[in-house]
Amino acid sequence: MENAEYYGFGVKISLIADDMVNAIQKFESTSCKHLQEIHIVIFQTSMVKEFQTEILSCISSKHGSENSGSSKGRGSNQGRQKQGTQRKDKVTLVIYAGSIRTIHDAIKMLEEEINKDFKEKEFNQRIIKEFSQAQQNLLRNIKNQQCCALKQFNVEVKFDEKNGKITLTGTSDNLLEASGAIHDLIRDAERNKQAGQEASLVSDMVQWYTIDINPKGKELVPYQKNVNLVIERAYRNSQPKATFCDTKKIEYTLEFNSMKEFPTKNPSDTVDVIRRDLLKDETFEAPSNWSKMKDNEHVAVETLSSTDNEYQTVVQKFHQSSQASYNIVKVERIQNRTLYQQYVAKKKLMDSENKPWQSK
Repeated sequence: MENAEYYGFGVKISLIADDMVNAIQKFESTSCKHLQEIHIVIFQTSMVKEFQTEILSCISSKHGSENSGSSKGRGSNQGRQKQGTQRKDKVTLVIYAGSIRTIHDAIKMLEEEINKDFKEKEFNQRIIKEFSQAQQNLLRNIKNQQCCALKQFNVEVKFDEKNGKITLTGTSDNLLEASGAIHDLIRDAERNKQAGQEASLVSDMVQWYTIDINPKGKELVPYQKNVNLVIERAYRNSQPKATFCDTKKIEYTLEFNSMKEFPTKNPSDTVDVIRRDLLKDETFEAPSNWSKMKDNEHVAVETLSSTDNEYQTVVQKFHQSSQASYNIVKVERIQNRTLYQQYVAKKKLMDSENKPWQSK
């Protein structure tokens, strides 16, 4: 109104749009509680499209100035916080016009402008199929707008459990932020899988047990694989004890000096434990082409005869894979009992995970 009073009639539409946006933002900053909608009525039909363009441009420029606020150093979050606090999940536009057709044209124009910045990003990693139940529930809650983990980014989330696919839809800026949260979920799943594989591998080589005394005598009760891994890690790192929780979230302590386990809050309630090295305890079955080894022998080096089939196979493959011609002096076979047993344990784990294919 001040501009209209100063300039008289014929005020530029850009000035009107700028003043209206300033007035609305100023009023909004007063923390209004009851006002839900603001309607701008334009009587001049010829002014509608130009005013709409100017007011959208004005809003964009003001958001840009907010985002470019000064910061005190590289990576500072100052200048972004204001945008985060003013982010709206929903905006309602009410369009008035002299005809239905004009309204439809205005809606179409708005949709085209909005869709220019809307994009879709797809995550199709194999690990998504192996998400834990908690991670699946988290994505379902995001999809149903019940979880704040990704809802704050204003993106649409589609989770296809069967095919292991996550699809995000939203503006470029929102997709960039939301993608970080999805990557965090994927990395957590990969870490959990690696931990599970390590736990299975360790349990094939070493197993910890509690000694349960019952009417039938003593019974060895194995620890679960994840707990077995925690205990074995602490043992190999020469720590005095290991702590872990059971399925009821009760914390236990295992002291290696006494080889006893007890609830951390009740040290008097003890139970004996024992460690079994499965590689040493089980009968060692060496490959058929190995030379015989003594029971206490862990590594042996055997020189192959040039007439041996294994010698000829190794030499042939060596020449095929090398770029130049070499004179072969000798071929030795290293027989490492420990490494071979670890290989067998790892192969067993991979075979169980990749059925019906067999690992090499």
